[in-house]
Amino acid sequence: MNRLGEARKDIETAISVWGELITERLGDRIRYAMLKGSVLKSWNSIVDYVPVISDLDIHIGTINDQPLFPQDRDGFLYSLETTRLYEERFNELRPDHIHIPRPQIVKMESHCEMWLPESTDDVLSIFGEIPFRDEESEADCRKRDLVALMELDALLKRMPGRIVDRIGLEYFRIIRELCYV
Repeated sequence: MNRLGEARKDIETAISVWGELITERLGDRIRYAMLKGSVLKSWNSIVDYVPVISDLDIHIGTINDQPLFPQDRDGFLYSLETTRLYEERFNELRPDHIHIPRPQIVKMESHCEMWLPESTDDVLSIFGEIPFRDEESEADCRKRDLVALMELDALLKRMPGRIVDRIGLEYFRIIRELCYV
């Protein structure tokens, strides 16, 4: 079995299901939803996309920066129901899957322009029209990266105390934190 080929089929199914769910369940409160990250790239090696560890990055911009779900019990239940529908529909379409791709849904904040893509090469629209930011110069990108690296100092100093009590797949949380920084 070609595991990367099967993982790609799982990803394509997940994208299709989330495209439907976002339209059906969130379409009245969002402006756009876009897919980005490793799922859009070609996978030239087994580390480019790792089932269970890698995720389906979906960034969503809401109308007037409202929350994705009402911040009450009904919103909580609606969110749970959305997740249940995702798994149910995914399993119907791909009963012989090797994994159910884990979504990472990020609500975009209008004041965080840096999170926006520079071009359509970086993203796939799954709802609405995606806003883009101006292209960043290489010099500005290097300055921003240097500041971000300098901010890692405190995190790295705390790292030994954060990993001493982890085992097996629990390291995943630490890796994700490092990747997300």
